Amino acid sequence: MKRTATSACRQQIRKRLDKINAMVPPILSVRGELVHGWVRVNRRKCGHATCRCARGELHETLSFGTRQDGRYFHRGIRPDKIQWLQQATERWSALHRTRAQVAKECQALLRAIDDLEVSLCVDWREAVSGRAQHRKES
Repeated sequence: MKRTATSACRQQIRKRLDKINAMVPPILSVRGELVHGWVRVNRRKCGHATCRCARGELHETLSFGTRQDGRYFHRGIRPDKIQWLQQATERWSALHRTRAQVAKECQALLRAIDDLEVSLCVDWREAVSGRAQHRKES
């Protein structure tokens, strides 16, 4: 691993921690139920020869989709549940996106900590033989 300046490593660690800290309040402010899935508009033909869908004006219905145990499920939505389900899936989606960003920043934070370790470590042979230069601890 390439040896990086210690102060640059510390700056990277502070930068990553600040980013992670900025992501926490939106996560903690999530209220309401979450539903893992999505709501989408389906456009279909009914098959009647004289219907408007035969001329290209397809019928629109909302449906809910999700994935569980590697399988996809799609269900129709009752009209009285549409708004609630849209909001619950949007909350889940926003939380999931933020979680992914936090995971990415945590990985970058660990890399920065590893870089700091490399920048501070001396070879054990030099340390044992006394040839290692002692740095002033800060």
